[in-house]
Amino acid sequence: SLDHSEGAPLLMHGRSLALSSDDPLFFEAILLQKGHSDESGVAVRRSRRLKVEPVHWLLVNRDAGFGERYAHAALVDQHERIFVLGGATADGSVGDGAGYLNDVWRSSDQGQSWTRISSNKYPPRFAPRRGHAATMDTERVIMFVLGGFCGKSCEERYLNDWWSSNGGDIWHKMDKYIPAKWSPRHGHAAVMTSGDHLVLLGGHDG
Repeated sequence: SLDHSEGAPLLMHGRSLALSSDDPLFFEAILLQKGHSDESGVAVRRSRRLKVEPVHWLLVNRDAGFGERYAHAALVDQHERIFVLGGATADGSVGDGAGYLNDVWRSSDQGQSWTRISSNKYPPRFAPRRGHAATMDTERVIMFVLGGFCGKSCEERYLNDWWSSNGGDIWHKMDKYIPAKWSPRHGHAAVMTSGDHLVLLGGHDG
């Protein structure tokens, strides 16, 4: 519930937001607002506390078909279908032999069941990797996979390729047409702006 205290309006832009906890089940945010000046002319900041009720998680599928993994990516398209893309597993016998994956899984029922939609019958897709970034276009139709870490399974180790797909089955190597100007990396982020500008941020290259 929001604490709408008198004299402390909710500020959405142009103010600092401080999180006092990194607990994903509960957040306390303090919004700082510049207030009046005291007798010495020093600006006084007033604060108000924004409380969000704990998030209640529901286990939908204890044993999803895509298997245990980490450093993967997940997206939701315009039809509210969930996609899980690539990642890594501790089992070195799967994927590329180093535990890295390039499979794509889809759920059309909010995670209750999963279908693997990537297979060898389709044209080449992104190489096995972890720590890649993924995002959708503004219409949530086209998905993109960018960069990542391929370890010893590839010569480069760090990648700066980028791929697109409509539906997750057939993939197009976009840097074949528009080479990426950003350096190879993993652990980065990517977002699509309302103007359909694809923005890539940060990451690691060593």
